[in-house]
Amino acid sequence: MFAGGSAEKNNGGSAWERARLSYFGRVGYNYKEKYLAEFLWRYDGSYMFPENSRWGFFPGVTAGWRVSEENFFKEGVPFINNLKVRASWGQLGNDQVWFNGALREYDYLPTYAFGGGYVTNNQVSQTLRPVTYPANRRFAPVFRTG
Repeated sequence: MFAGGSAEKNNGGSAWERARLSYFGRVGYNYKEKYLAEFLWRYDGSYMFPENSRWGFFPGVTAGWRVSEENFFKEGVPFINNLKVRASWGQLGNDQVWFNGALREYDYLPTYAFGGGYVTNNQVSQTLRPVTYPANRRFAPVFRTG
């Protein structure tokens, strides 16, 4: 009991729930040890966002070509026995939402602080007042391309 008058206050405490859940996978393809392809994905959920936008899908792809397995390369450049060209693209997610130097956990909820009060039976009872209000926009996981 962290709120109320000092005469009635006899306990303290707080509680929170924090959880993240991720599903991920990878599918690869290899043709004759020459042509390589791969699709990767992550599906992440975080407590940092409200339930209606808690999950994000983060895909990635990669493709490779082992030039050293081609006949023209084996015959033309015999002193290099392994050469691969590879390219990739993917998206990353970040639930660490920082604003003005502070981690904005539960930023979609209002926060409260003690402020003011009133007197009852010669005792000052403190009141709670709202300090921040949730933004009037839908939060979504932060996407970064990398």
